[in-house]
Amino acid sequence: MTVTSEDPSVEELVARNKIAASIGYGSVIGLAMIVGSIPGAYVGASLSHRVSQRALKAFISIVLSIVIVRVVYGLLIGGAASTQSGVSTLELVISILGGLGIGIISGACGVAGGEYRIPVLTYLIGLPLKIAGTTSQLVSLPTIAVALWRHRRLGFITKPSLTTAAILGIPSVIGAGLTGLLVAGLATSYIEVVFILLLAYTVVRLVAEIPQRKVTSRSVSI
Repeated sequence: MTVTSEDPSVEELVARNKIAASIGYGSVIGLAMIVGSIPGAYVGASLSHRVSQRALKAFISIVLSIVIVRVVYGLLIGGAASTQSGVSTLELVISILGGLGIGIISGACGVAGGEYRIPVLTYLIGLPLKIAGTTSQLVSLPTIAVALWRHRRLGFITKPSLTTAAILGIPSVIGAGLTGLLVAGLATSYIEVVFILLLAYTVVRLVAEIPQRKVTSRSVSI
């Protein structure tokens, strides 16, 4: 067999096989997380209107601070991403329980949960960061849908909120599409640095808002 310049090298074939294995691995992990996230989102949405906004903001600040420390540690020390194609029972249990906990936070705080989910997928499960981000987005879709359904049943979705969602959502879709094109060519370390900066900004903003006592709404938006 004649090998031409257009044929992929052995290194390229190995890299492609690793990516394919990681995608299949991430799909199974994502499905396991959805199993926990759906009931978690329902519970979180039900609890969101019974907990004070200050308490929610303080809780989110603490959790995000822990996430920042873990991501910084991983960036400095490094960690090997999983390349295996099979999922162990322990990883399935971690995924389901992690999905449950993050689903509760997502439903209670009105967030997609990626800032909590990605560190779990990356540092506990071992997925590559880019595949972890894609997996997190897939898990967030049913999670958000259940939380919105529950919030609607509780009467907290109004016409002004839908209008605001549309105004913010349309540019967000465009931005997400453009970012998706850019991420493929970016080094993982750059993505981690941006992730850390965004989380740090969120923590600072939440901490600054905690002392405020006049609260007009119980929903938290990040």
